[in-house]
Amino acid sequence: MFKLSTTHKYSPIGLDIGTEGVRMLQLRQDGKRLFVSGIVHKRFCKENVENELDQETRRRQAIETVREILKTGKFHGRKVISCLRADELHIKSIRLPHMSDAELSQAIMWECKERFGFEPSPDRVHYIRAGQVKQGNETRDEIILLAVSENIISAHMEMLSKMHLIPLHVDAEPIALFRAQNRFLQRIEDNTTVSVLVDIGLSKTTIIIAKGRRILLIKIIEIGGRHLNQSVSEELNMSYIAASELRKRLMANSTSTNSSQRHNQPLPQKSDEGIPQPQSK
Repeated sequence: MFKLSTTHKYSPIGLDIGTEGVRMLQLRQDGKRLFVSGIVHKRFCKENVENELDQETRRRQAIETVREILKTGKFHGRKVISCLRADELHIKSIRLPHMSDAELSQAIMWECKERFGFEPSPDRVHYIRAGQVKQGNETRDEIILLAVSENIISAHMEMLSKMHLIPLHVDAEPIALFRAQNRFLQRIEDNTTVSVLVDIGLSKTTIIIAKGRRILLIKIIEIGGRHLNQSVSEELNMSYIAASELRKRLMANSTSTNSSQRHNQPLPQKSDEGIPQPQSK
């Protein structure tokens, strides 16, 4: 979580550009307390809600949408933290002999060139040591590679510029999802607990399996909310829009029920002893 030095300050704007719309969030710190000062979810305009917008149309509408939101005055400043969509990234799990960090960094660059067909610069590549696995008689390191090509980064930065935003950090969507989950790992026993994070988007589903603060697997499945809406539409013989609204109502009711149950449970005791600190990237 960010730290603000003054008694009354605003965070950078958090920007999420999804398949069907834009989400923006900004926090305000007043003393030691944090408040949501601005939050917006605005959908893109499209004639056929069943089909996904092409990349260029989505990009153009995202620029127009963010500009309109900024004109409302709900957000302070123009500094932004955004993320690259999972489908804009190259993600691959590989197994390599155990080696030092320096040796692994060199090996990673070669692996990216061989597997992804381009040679990214070091700041376009991130890797995660997911643990050790047996391969025959050998023990190897499981490595999760995340890389992005230069043209994707350039297009993203150009888009932010046209939105009149100043980028402070560009994250990878799966890593950003897990970082949010990380904030809830407060107990010592959480260090060894296996967790599964499932994010069902409109066009895809991202699955992250982790042990404590270590990611073990990142998997992108090309099935999302749109496919579920279509299945409900066909099964119940209703329109796509009606099926979509039905699923939203059911999910909202489920969320409300679960939230009420949690509020009736006693809060766990918290202790700073043994709590691991977030790892820097």
